[in-house]
Amino acid sequence: MGKGTCRWFFETGTGGHPLRNTIRTITLALISSMGASALAGPFTPGNIVISRVGDGSAALNSNATAVFLDEYTTSGVFVQTVAMPTALSGDNRVFTSSGSATSEGYIVRSSDKASVCLGGYDAVVGTAGVAATASATVNRVIGLVKADGTVDTKTALSDAFDGSNIRSVATVDGTAFWPAGQGGSGKQATAGVRYVPYGIGQTSLQLSADVTNTRCAEIINGQLYLSTGSGTYKGVNTVGTGLPTTSGQTISLLPGFDPNTTSTASPYAFDFAGSTTLYVADDRALTSGGGLQRWDFDAGSGQWILTYTITAGITGTAGIRGVLVVPDAFGNIIYATSGESNANALLKLVDTGAGSSFSVIATAATNTRFRSLCFTPEASATTETLAPTGNTINLGKVSSGDLSSLAADDGNALTVCKFIVPSQTSPIVRMTQTYTTTKPSPTAVELDVKAKLVNAGAFKIRGFQHNYSTSSDDQVIADTTLTLSYATYTGTASGTLTNYVSGGAMQTKVEVQQTGPSTVTAPCVSFEFINLKVTG
Repeated sequence: MGKGTCRWFFETGTGGHPLRNTIRTITLALISSMGASALAGPFTPGNIVISRVGDGSAALNSNATAVFLDEYTTSGVFVQTVAMPTALSGDNRVFTSSGSATSEGYIVRSSDKASVCLGGYDAVVGTAGVAATASATVNRVIGLVKADGTVDTKTALSDAFDGSNIRSVATVDGTAFWPAGQGGSGKQATAGVRYVPYGIGQTSLQLSADVTNTRCAEIINGQLYLSTGSGTYKGVNTVGTGLPTTSGQTISLLPGFDPNTTSTASPYAFDFAGSTTLYVADDRALTSGGGLQRWDFDAGSGQWILTYTITAGITGTAGIRGVLVVPDAFGNIIYATSGESNANALLKLVDTGAGSSFSVIATAATNTRFRSLCFTPEASATTETLAPTGNTINLGKVSSGDLSSLAADDGNALTVCKFIVPSQTSPIVRMTQTYTTTKPSPTAVELDVKAKLVNAGAFKIRGFQHNYSTSSDDQVIADTTLTLSYATYTGTASGTLTNYVSGGAMQTKVEVQQTGPSTVTAPCVSFEFINLKVTG
């Protein structure tokens, strides 16, 4: 914050679009039969996106198969489908997946929430045994899908996952990636968790040779995590410290994940609910330990402890592979994809204990399969700075005495002088500013005020938020306590903003108050600017 600037911050949540969701739900059958994104458009924040393999036209097998990103509401209502490219388009590569490889297709939202990413193959639909192909011939491709529904498949790897699967990709903001997967026999130097910058013609780097048969990579709170079903690393691991970009990193199993006692475990996707609860998807048969594992951290022992495994309500006989968690004080909300090889389910659960049960909220069509899931990407917010389109000056009330004022308003600069009774305190003057924003759904606004006393005195400035359409909805933001005496006004205050946009119009109020009786009968306050910053 620059010198002499006061900023008030307000925030609101974002809502969905019920009408749009209804329209798209009605056309679900048409979209499914087309296998394309006829209604592809911006994702709705707060929804779920699932990676799906297959268009329903043929049984799934090991050949290259079309991939789709299906958007659902958290209640399981279909919204839209975004198709990954099945033909070259400029620098964008083809993006397909093995139809039958259960370890592929893990979709991860970027740390900045602006995109989702996943791994695939630069192979046309029908390419036989696509996972076993040479990566120099059939490049492994990183798919990056943004909040507006645009697809980027420019980053292709010729040196990674040779002869085997690319399984997942993590990213912070789409400028660099951490993919994970496996290599064919004798090709482990091309496998493991890797690092590669975004763009055409990049070379990837193996971060560690500790374990090369890797599954799901995720970045959580700035740390790279990795799941694997391999050897002494079976479970959830950290990779180095933070976000490594060099080789020789140490992969460390989280304390408490003991491969000797969980030798048959098959961990795939995982998600934290805060710092002390971790959920892990295990795709073993339900009768053999598969399902949703809940792990809790025991501070006394410094170990993660498997608290229980939930199997009730999971469709089929296998466990689950994709998992997504919404932390909740009354029971964490879990979304998961079941482990069937065909027509599997999107599941939902509220974790209230070991006896909790999943319910089915959506089902994949025949000859298709839900792979994994994450929250929909959200558009990166931008901020516009608005000068008021007008200032309205209202004189404050006094009990007696001369009441005259002088105000010079030249658009975005304003000087207010007022003669006051020495015994009168506040307010001196209240000004209303009008603004017009281009943001249809702002997520935050910031009132920027810079003011200075022209004459001596002791004063403060307080900000108001104002509902443009209903003056009775004024909400007073906390007063600043800073007084002024030949000084530039600085300080901060915060409040909650609601109901503040009406046709792009917004209003704020700034009030100048005297903090105590003054010997100055004509104090003046000069405003250099009263700007509104709108983010959305």
